[in-house]
Amino acid sequence: MDRQFCFDALAAEGFQPEIDEDGDISFLAGEISLSLLLDDADEGFFSLVCAFEVDDMDQLELFYSAASEASRAYRVAKAYIGEIEEDCFEIRFCVESLTSPELFRRHLRRYVELLLDMQESVFDACQGDDDDAE
Repeated sequence: MDRQFCFDALAAEGFQPEIDEDGDISFLAGEISLSLLLDDADEGFFSLVCAFEVDDMDQLELFYSAASEASRAYRVAKAYIGEIEEDCFEIRFCVESLTSPELFRRHLRRYVELLLDMQESVFDACQGDDDDAE
């Protein structure tokens, strides 16, 4: 798949994609910023990603647990904790796959919905446990 094909597929789904200087395609799905990353060395591979910084280090274990549970439950979408610094960490949600252009176009909306649903479920799980503690 080339960038223009993916750009056009996103536009056809009603998104307003933009291509940055690195060739990554970004767009908003609701209020969530997503990036579509392509691998020039592997034309069938894509990674659809959204990431959030969390600055509450007291919740790190809770996020690890919620990310692990969500990764098991969502099968295709995965959640990772990374880029841990002194006062913040990143939680990254992604769908990565090998696909054909036809399958990509057919399932694009589902990939986006999976990421949105997954990130919401992880944040809800972390917020819910936080509410229970009060």
